[in-house]
Amino acid sequence: MNLLFTFPTTNDAMRAEKFLKSEGVDCQLKPVPRKISSSCGYALAARFDEIGSPGINLLNEGIELEGCYENINGYEAIPCE
Repeated sequence: MNLLFTFPTTNDAMRAEKFLKSEGVDCQLKPVPRKISSSCGYALAARFDEIGSPGINLLNEGIELEGCYENINGYEAIPCE
């Protein structure tokens, strides 16, 4: 399952990328899609089966999440925990 995480700050997005990569997770920073938000910022794309429950590893690291989205044929908001 493809997931997209959004963050309140660019710093949170960069911390999340660094943490997940240190855990061996294939993830990539990308601009937040306009379908999700019209504001600037970065989102982190990753695969669900690689990181367990959506966002739980990030929350445990004290990284604040703004939103979690499943990307199948568009973005659908899902619980971050």
